[in-house]
Amino acid sequence: MPYLISDKQSDCQGWATVKEESDGSYTTIGCHTSKQDAIDQMVAVSIAEDMEPGGEVANRALPDNYRPALVDDVPEGRACGNCYFYNEEKKNDAGTKAWCEKWLDYVDGGYYCNAWQAEEANRQVDLSVPSFISANAKRGLKYYSEGFGGDGLVPATIAAAREMAAGKITEPKVRKMAPWFARHKVDGRAPSNRNPSDPGYPGAGLVAWLLWGGDSNFSDRAQNWAQRKIDALNAEAESRRKMKKIERRTYTVKDVQARSAEDGTMRLAGYAAVFNESSVPLPFKESIAPGAFRKTLTETPDVRLLINHEGLPLARSKNGTLKLNEDDRGLFFEAELADTTEARDIYKLVERGDVDQMSFGFRVIRQKWSDDRSRRVLTEVSLADGDVSVVTYPAYPTTTVEAREKLAKAIAAAKAGRDISPEDMQVLQTVFSDLEEGHEYIMRAVQIMSELMANDTSGYHYEEDEDEDDMKRATDVVGDFVEWDSSGGTARGRIVRVLREGVLNIPDSTFTITAEDDDPAVLIRLYRELRDGYVATQTLVGHKRSELRSIPPLKEPSEDASRKISLRLAQAIVNNTK
Repeated sequence: MPYLISDKQSDCQGWATVKEESDGSYTTIGCHTSKQDAIDQMVAVSIAEDMEPGGEVANRALPDNYRPALVDDVPEGRACGNCYFYNEEKKNDAGTKAWCEKWLDYVDGGYYCNAWQAEEANRQVDLSVPSFISANAKRGLKYYSEGFGGDGLVPATIAAAREMAAGKITEPKVRKMAPWFARHKVDGRAPSNRNPSDPGYPGAGLVAWLLWGGDSNFSDRAQNWAQRKIDALNAEAESRRKMKKIERRTYTVKDVQARSAEDGTMRLAGYAAVFNESSVPLPFKESIAPGAFRKTLTETPDVRLLINHEGLPLARSKNGTLKLNEDDRGLFFEAELADTTEARDIYKLVERGDVDQMSFGFRVIRQKWSDDRSRRVLTEVSLADGDVSVVTYPAYPTTTVEAREKLAKAIAAAKAGRDISPEDMQVLQTVFSDLEEGHEYIMRAVQIMSELMANDTSGYHYEEDEDEDDMKRATDVVGDFVEWDSSGGTARGRIVRVLREGVLNIPDSTFTITAEDDDPAVLIRLYRELRDGYVATQTLVGHKRSELRSIPPLKEPSEDASRKISLRLAQAIVNNTK
């Protein structure tokens, strides 16, 4: 594949020399401060591999199959927002779209295209499709193309069957398979589905069974495989859940509705969370990305509807009185309220408009912070053992001034032995919950408390302590330079990816690194030392963060040195071909 140059690579600040891969993506092989340096390297490596230089990468048009993720033919659980190529660190000016490394353009997180790839690092359970399931799906598709199958098949079933025939499957599909097979096993008794000599063979039940991956004899093999995977996914989800603490966020939504059914049943409906809008003000700005609830909802979490996140439940998802669904706006809920005094009170308050705020309790699975830690985007959350609450006061006061006053009042009340009001206690709990997050959030929490108490923190620069500089500098920030001890001495490179949980696969090798709570796995592009600087190589290596030391940006070779290197390489190639 050809070599080109580009100024749009996420792992380079300036111009890059890149190689076009077979899937249409581009791999950086060198970063440069000038366009000419990138051209020189492109020409040199092109000569070395006897091919024409590819020139400059141009923006590609988004494919025709780029479409909303909620349309019927899109496999469930897939969207640009959870695609491998989706770079949420790079937003458009309006902040509504993020950069796609595949198509080199800004895309909507709630859309989808056929080039979607899973973020495999977030899952350790192997969801490779067994050959028998793939073969069954192909057979079902053949019958379907011949006009069998009836009118009951939906586009999503056909789309998922095509995926399985190609060896791909989504977690939501796996979770649906076992109960689907259990419900439809009875269809195998019909002669049209079991007896090839029957005039109605193949019947609609058999075609559907095959499209779901089941054997034509209606055995339990596919169902058992799916159940094993569901058990493993549940165990993984439970492990992740235990690693995270519950957080709560409040949203002011004007369309929470209270309505009564004909039988007198009280019902509430509305949004517990909305996408791409900031929650009630925190000491930092926070929003939820589309798709953040998709995975957790497939795990059928046990969620309760509460008042102010406490007390007896008004409804519960486990018994079907609380229903949760993610749409293009956010997390929508419908609840059938219990006939209790508390439920009747809150129903009347919502009906009158006295209460118009909803909150939800969750655990963060994936998140992205801005460089200055002033903004957080939640890209995946877990609702397991969480709650949806009608709230009478927000998680944080509206302004920093109010927050400072409430925190000061709470501290004064605690010192004097007086009771702390619920609102003031919420401020204290939220501030200290930041401290519980661990070392990477502690300094942010200190800053928050200092701001709330109106203290001057300008003289405190913890990252500039010369005696402990190596200990203080971060070694897990994409784009930073690091060094580490290797068998050949000290090696140096630049961080291209950080994985805080799961298994990091090292490209072009069988080597993997498992991330730990306090020791992320880091993927690094190796740099090679030249006479008066360093150049990036195509080699990617992996290390634990604890093995790395932060270093200043590596100096690039001088223009003269780069040209001499390119000319020497070209001359050597010419000499070798004489």
